[in-house]
Amino acid sequence: QQLKDCANINNSNTAAPQNKNKIRPMISVFSPKPNFEGMSSRVRIWNHSLIGYAGYTTKEQKEDGTPFQVMGDAQNLEFTALCVKYGWTPPQEKSDFDVLPLLISDDTTGH
Repeated sequence: QQLKDCANINNSNTAAPQNKNKIRPMISVFSPKPNFEGMSSRVRIWNHSLIGYAGYTTKEQKEDGTPFQVMGDAQNLEFTALCVKYGWTPPQEKSDFDVLPLLISDDTTGH
């Protein structure tokens, strides 16, 4: 296990070190960020779960109503699009198991 002290970091661009594709438990602790009234800003984690897989459409839905095909997690189609909107780049070779990033926002800076 690893504890990462992020009290002196003023943005959310922190990344866990790579560990040869082995999962390493880690906790990041940030200092409270005061908002314009001196109170701590609320933080929101947008993900439904800490680890989720991206969902992609592989075909557009046809006019006759024929459904499109999905690669990955169909429940995360909209959330995958939201992650892309806010800067996440999916792998060049998409798969059924592309792990989504954590999408975190606060009252002060947004996403």
